[in-house]
Amino acid sequence: MGFADWDYSSVDQVAKLLEGANSWIAFNVSRGDIVPLCEKAVAAGVKRVVLTTELLPANINDTSLPEFQAAVKLFEESGGSFTGIRHGSVVPGTEDNPYEIVNATIPVLKPTVERGVLARVAAELLLLNKAANQECGLGSSSSFAAAYLDVLRSTGLTRAQEVEKIFSGGIQRVARLTADSYEREKTRAEDEKEKKRKLMVSCLYI
Repeated sequence: MGFADWDYSSVDQVAKLLEGANSWIAFNVSRGDIVPLCEKAVAAGVKRVVLTTELLPANINDTSLPEFQAAVKLFEESGGSFTGIRHGSVVPGTEDNPYEIVNATIPVLKPTVERGVLARVAAELLLLNKAANQECGLGSSSSFAAAYLDVLRSTGLTRAQEVEKIFSGGIQRVARLTADSYEREKTRAEDEKEKKRKLMVSCLYI
């Protein structure tokens, strides 16, 4: 395993760094560099890549990115796999901060992500088969997602298992179940109220 900084203006410099590498994680890659860098990675024989890109405030609600789609196609055709992570501004913070992962159809819900969270999630997705040739959004957590994460961590899951559950839509499923339960309870309460009203009206005519 190795770490390096590179000059974004020189894609060729990246190609040299990737010689002999099997996997690669790159943070804060500009959208315009995603496809050229992936082409260099494929040419160098890299089989597994995770790239993150920061969305500008004007683009924070973007969902599936065409650059990520093109990268997925490149790696699928070469027999490798790519994972793209879109996020807002990177802010200081450890990997223990709550976070939320959304799929390609949902915008990131918060315009920031903690540095430690981004590093941890990218590292875990590199090893997660479900993340191969997929893209997602990552952001700081809503209060609901934070509560869900507290429950997960209280059960003793490893960080890898935690990331897999959230990547697989665990927060969204629980949110839907909660909303459905709320609606059922609301309907039940309204039905009960209506029954009482009808009973009262009936009593008036007795």
